[in-house]
Amino acid sequence: MTASRFHLKKNVGNAVLYFSANIALVFVSYRLVIKQGGVGELGLWSTLMAWIYMIRLGDVGMASAISRFVSMRDLDDEAEKIRTYIDTGILFNMVLFFCLSIVGYFLMHSGMSGIVSEDALQKSLNVLPLMMLGFFLTNISGLMLGALQGLHWGFVSARLSTIGTFLQLIVVVFLVPRLGLLGLAWGVIAQHAVMVVAGWAFVRIRMATGPWLPVCWSREAHREMLGYSLKVQFVNLANGVFEPLSKILISRFGSLEMQGLYELAYKTVALPRNAVMSGAQATLPAMTGLLHSDPGAAKNLYNKVLKMVVRSTTGVLLLVVCVAPLISMLWMGDIKYSYWVFVACLAIGFVVNTAGAPAYNLGLAAGKIKNNLHSAILTLLSMIVFGIGLGYLFGVQGVGAAAGLALAAGGLYIKQRNEVDILNRACHG
Repeated sequence: MTASRFHLKKNVGNAVLYFSANIALVFVSYRLVIKQGGVGELGLWSTLMAWIYMIRLGDVGMASAISRFVSMRDLDDEAEKIRTYIDTGILFNMVLFFCLSIVGYFLMHSGMSGIVSEDALQKSLNVLPLMMLGFFLTNISGLMLGALQGLHWGFVSARLSTIGTFLQLIVVVFLVPRLGLLGLAWGVIAQHAVMVVAGWAFVRIRMATGPWLPVCWSREAHREMLGYSLKVQFVNLANGVFEPLSKILISRFGSLEMQGLYELAYKTVALPRNAVMSGAQATLPAMTGLLHSDPGAAKNLYNKVLKMVVRSTTGVLLLVVCVAPLISMLWMGDIKYSYWVFVACLAIGFVVNTAGAPAYNLGLAAGKIKNNLHSAILTLLSMIVFGIGLGYLFGVQGVGAAAGLALAAGGLYIKQRNEVDILNRACHG
């Protein structure tokens, strides 16, 4: 009954399908970029994306709020209220991210000489406007997907993401050999523009009520969601900053080529891991409902998800480390030692971190995110301290090792704390 109500099997299966498609996209698009401009070209893209992500520090987390507040409402009885939550979040985020994109563009444009080397300056300035447009559309499409997940149509969200991924793949295959990084940027724009339009169409189909455009603004709904989202978003941003922070540290201790190798290694490890973790993420709406209605069932779901993700992640990432030399050959034409070291360090960190991922979702489902915040801060501080220290001692390989240590520390902490503070207390009163 629970699986039927929440479309659990569809949500999990389609989420995994999306991440599998994303793996194919990354492999092909990065191979084309390397073939067209070398590993340093990919390092330039990675550096710019890392700094652009920092603009998200202005994000207030409305996508998370929509998913949570919508999933807690009954579509049959509270359709009007649900529509108000969705429309309010969309309108607010469109204005917010438009402003963030404009401000971010001018800040990066004026400070670009401090981000990249002189020989990459003009190329960076040329691609920056398209990357900022992609940044805007990516965040709006994420809002649409969050609304679909809150409506328990996570399987539709994943299918839409998969279609968008294949569309981006088609665009980059045609444009990257001709335009280089400009072609990669156009691929991102095409993917997320289609996802925004199609995502809203599916929200309308699921709701089957209200105006065709998102015009149902509510100050009360905005205030209610903002109160939750600000707390959650601080945690999300702290977690999200980890990847760009590690890349910025790599760029400070190494060349654009090393930055490119780290980008390849991070994607090599993170994408298969995320494909496994998408199954756990897709159970979040179900966990939200069960924690309040049936704590025993919530604990059973938690244990099932934990067992699945730990076993799967360990097996998948062990395989990734073993075949990393082959991946290096396929991507770059030879075996890069630094790439293999990065893969091994990140794989160890992600395996340990994954043990805490279901516990992290417990905090989101229960609306108790103090431990999530502490875990995120611990991970970031570990990355900064170990990254700088090991970077000075061992160079970029030291920064890679620091990333693995930081991931492990954050995962172990959140697992221990949220199992005790949330799951056990929910089951035992």
